[in-house]
Amino acid sequence: MHSVYSSSIGGNDKRYCEIGFSFTISQSGQVMLGAPGGYYFTGLFYSVALSEVEAKYPNSSSTMLWSVNSELVTQDYRMKKYEDGYRGYSVAFGEFNEDSTSPEYVVGIPNVRLTQGGVEILTRILTRKFRILWTISSEQVASYFGHTVAVADINGDGKDDILVGAPLFMERRSDGKLYEVGRVYLYLQWRSPNPYTTPWQKLTGTDIYGRFGMAIAPLGDIDQDGYIDIAIGAPFAGQDGGGQVYIYRGHSEGLSASPSQILKSPFSESAGFGFAIRGASDIDFNGYPDVLVGAFRANKVAVYRAQPMIRLKAHLSIPEVLDSEMKTCPGAQASCFNIQMCVGMLGKNIPSEIELNAELQLDHMKQKFGRRVLLQQTNQPSQLFQLKLSKRIPLTCKNVTAYLRDQADFKDKLSAIVVSLNFSLTFFSRAGILQPILSGQLMVQEQTRIILDCGEDNICIPDLKLSAHTNEAFLLIGAENVVLIQITATNAGEGAYETELLVELPFGAYFQRANSSAQKLICNFRKENETQLVSCEVGNPMKSHTEIKLDLELSVSQLEDANSSIVFVLQLKR
Repeated sequence: MHSVYSSSIGGNDKRYCEIGFSFTISQSGQVMLGAPGGYYFTGLFYSVALSEVEAKYPNSSSTMLWSVNSELVTQDYRMKKYEDGYRGYSVAFGEFNEDSTSPEYVVGIPNVRLTQGGVEILTRILTRKFRILWTISSEQVASYFGHTVAVADINGDGKDDILVGAPLFMERRSDGKLYEVGRVYLYLQWRSPNPYTTPWQKLTGTDIYGRFGMAIAPLGDIDQDGYIDIAIGAPFAGQDGGGQVYIYRGHSEGLSASPSQILKSPFSESAGFGFAIRGASDIDFNGYPDVLVGAFRANKVAVYRAQPMIRLKAHLSIPEVLDSEMKTCPGAQASCFNIQMCVGMLGKNIPSEIELNAELQLDHMKQKFGRRVLLQQTNQPSQLFQLKLSKRIPLTCKNVTAYLRDQADFKDKLSAIVVSLNFSLTFFSRAGILQPILSGQLMVQEQTRIILDCGEDNICIPDLKLSAHTNEAFLLIGAENVVLIQITATNAGEGAYETELLVELPFGAYFQRANSSAQKLICNFRKENETQLVSCEVGNPMKSHTEIKLDLELSVSQLEDANSSIVFVLQLKR
């Protein structure tokens, strides 16, 4: 009966139209209404000027239906490809050709081509008909591709882009099984010769049966960064299946790969939160677009007011290099230097005055007790400051003094000293004013380094040499032998930092002590795998044209299984 009915005059049947199942209104006042049940579920859509609908509104309250002569409607119901396609399931306006005087029509057809699903971009021609410009096809059968369509300039290039939802998309995971998670596709206009053949970006849901992509809504620029942000609904996602809405930030290359914010259902029951979303409307007139989220099972709508965005612009100034030889601190005991912190604010409809927490961290890549620079006033590597900004004084600066610790107190002279400054908002409570959100340069960092004994280029090229001898001509088997190795280490090149002498001990040899008349030695015994080593620090730095003589005393026994000689391996390493 179905095939007979659809192939006969019944194909023009509009009794099941469901007109208004989807709708949109363009900025120029053009109305577009989807009717996926029209033409016996082939689907259709109408387009008409809103002004004409209002002009033809009947004066009599008894009249419930009226027509508008200028309305446009699709009439290609006899085309086989649209059979049971649900054309008009979703609709949107956009600009996709060179004629900016009239918008194009974006239509979702989620069941077209035997459930393959698709989206059409159409334009109006002079004969009051529609012509297809492009067709977008789905990558997966029965994913309901085209269930939702949305149009917005995502990447800020002045051209409209298209987002398509496929809430029944199934993802194959690492266990080889398919899971229904939903997917949203982004098509950027004119980014490639065939922009609607391959999506520019795919966003995939994570919750099984969450129906990610069932609603898509452009929100406007909620973070005031110059790009349109997007909300995607998954009405059955979340721990209790109550629904969630995911906020994605727009940027020059599309959308953020992960959501910047997730709105969870505020309703206790399984509400279907995220089934419908509307954005880009400033409900409270604070200059920022707000978001409405529908929860069909709870029969409620949640309203989210956008918080004002305060953009920070910060600057941190420190010297490029630190000279440990320049004792500039009061009393000339250490090398002092100045740190300048500056921060300014800007934004739309922001509070007249705010207070920031500014956390200064010195040498923050090191552990707290191993930091090489400290604040002069507190002898600590970090401090929290309160900085006030206002519309009257939108920029403020603060100077503090820090110092470089004595080089004998730390080993690392080579790596950069990183100084960071982090900002956060102090407690904010104003009647009738939403707490603002900080954005922009919430963290800035700069780095400096210690001037080395390495010439003008500050790149060290040492020339290390090592010699050693012992006066022991032979060792006695079965006795406790004492061996004295006399070692000479020289550096004929530029400074060598973190230089150490490594001595590999054979079996039966044990470290006793090491002495040097020139400097205090720090030697340690350690094991690396099965190798016994003695390491001695001989210079940090081992300066240019330095010669260090040291005596290494060892005890040697257990020679019963030894060969005719034993070997000590010495290495000068930096």
